[in-house]
Amino acid sequence: VVFAVWAFAGYELIRSVRDVERQVAGPHESFTRDSDVLSVISRNVLMGSAYVRDVLIDPGAAPRAQYRDELRLLRSEIDAKLDEGAGLVRQASEQGHWQSLRTRLNQYWDSLDFVFEPLPLDTFLAASILRRDVLPARNEVLQVLDELKALQRLSQAEHDAQVALLYADVRSRFLSVVTGALVLGIAVAGFAFWHVSRLERALHRQRLA
Repeated sequence: VVFAVWAFAGYELIRSVRDVERQVAGPHESFTRDSDVLSVISRNVLMGSAYVRDVLIDPGAAPRAQYRDELRLLRSEIDAKLDEGAGLVRQASEQGHWQSLRTRLNQYWDSLDFVFEPLPLDTFLAASILRRDVLPARNEVLQVLDELKALQRLSQAEHDAQVALLYADVRSRFLSVVTGALVLGIAVAGFAFWHVSRLERALHRQRLA
C-alpha cells in the first residue's frame, strides 16, 4: 500500500510539472516572438531613416534605385514579421498597441514616398521634408515600440509570478501526498507491530497453558 502511495506521488508530481510546462510554453513562445518582431521593426525603421538621409546626400539615379529596393526589403521584412505574429494571443492592452504600431508604421512608410519621386533641387528643402515628415513619423513608431516593450516587461513579470505560484502549488501537492504516505506508512508499521505483538502474546499464553 505504501509503495502504491509513493508511486502515485511520483505520478502526480510528473503530471503536475508537465501541466505547468505546458502553461509556461505558450506565453514564453509569444514573448520570444514578439521580442524578435519588435527588434526587427526598430532596426529596420532606423535603417530606413538612414537610407533616406543617404539619398538626400547622394541623390543620383543609381543610388536612389538601390535605396528604394532596400526600403522595400525593410518594409517587406516588417510586414512578414507582423503577419507571423497576427495569430498570437495577447492581452487587450497589448493588442491595442500592436494595432497602433501598424498604423504608425504605415504613416512612416508614407512619409518616405518623396524618395520615390523627383527630389527637390534645393537640398535645404529636401532636408526640411526629412525633419518635418520622416523624423516625427519615425519617432512615433519608436515611441509605440517602447510602450510595447514596457508592456512586455510587465506581462513577463506577471507571468513569472504566476509560474512561481503554479510551481509552489505543485510542491504543496507533492508534499501533501508525501506526508500522507509517511503517515500511512507509520500507521501500517504501527499496526504491523501491534499485530505481531498480539500474536507473540497469544503464542506465549499457549506455551504457558
